[in-house]
Amino acid sequence: MIAKYHETNDKLLLLHELQGRIRLSRSDNETLLRYLSGLEGERKFLDIMGEIDGVVILWDIYLEDYSAQFDFLVLAGRYVFHFDVKHYSGVYEYKDGLFKSANGRVNKRLMMQLTGSEAGLKQFLLNHGFHYKVTSRVVFMNESFQLIGDTDKYILFYYDLWRVVDYLKGSAGICEDMMRLSETLIAHHGDDAKFYSTDDYDMDDVKPGIRCPKCRRVGMIRDVKGHKYRCRCGHRMSNREAVDIVYRMLELFRVDKIRKCDLNRHLEMPDRTLKRILKQYYYKNGTGRGTYYTKDSVRDNQFLDDLVDNYFEL
Repeated sequence: MIAKYHETNDKLLLLHELQGRIRLSRSDNETLLRYLSGLEGERKFLDIMGEIDGVVILWDIYLEDYSAQFDFLVLAGRYVFHFDVKHYSGVYEYKDGLFKSANGRVNKRLMMQLTGSEAGLKQFLLNHGFHYKVTSRVVFMNESFQLIGDTDKYILFYYDLWRVVDYLKGSAGICEDMMRLSETLIAHHGDDAKFYSTDDYDMDDVKPGIRCPKCRRVGMIRDVKGHKYRCRCGHRMSNREAVDIVYRMLELFRVDKIRKCDLNRHLEMPDRTLKRILKQYYYKNGTGRGTYYTKDSVRDNQFLDDLVDNYFEL
């Protein structure tokens, strides 16, 4: 059972949406690429572990008061298994808790973070009256990764997970106390956006247009009949979908009061069509040139929530 999925914070969503629209700073580009690579590794991990019955899986938990962050927590029996997933590539040397890459860069923090987060989790369990044993492991998910040097029981590779899966399949099942612990962990999950410091960009300089959710190319165009937008790759979306996606994008761009002209800079939609969609699904505020639009939570429905979540899912 997967009780919690990872959610990308708005800072990273912003960088992901700006990619290809404006030149990102070197630090922001590295931050985004590192995040996307890590996310790929975590998805590989979940593909292997996510179908196990009788365990509770939490993807991405941050306990701010305990300075503890976890890629995955797996509740099984009287154990909490903590997996720190890495998607490194290339050849590394490991000695005395240090990872040294082929270019000489040394990572001193990886094992310290593992043990530090484990200590925080143990304290959290104690403070909230839960009696579970904690086991932590680093898992390297990239098949091209090679590690030479010392061996360490705290280190696993992607091929080791099948052994872990076989072990977890023997769990007794999900009990009420496990669900209570899962709910308590989720309730104390904090916002990790503070770990990401991004540069400021002039949003007037970004390349306008709608990004295709399938191939990520910016520049979907309206078809001849004007009912849908289409991309070179063949993907299509309705006028309403396009308005909702551009509105969310402008929220990420931190546009305080979203006007019709802000939307149409990216949509290039006939004024009458855009007015009709805004009237039906958004609130109109102000008058004249000061008119701006906010979401209508009463008329909003699951369609919009699912659409935007799927589009902005990394």
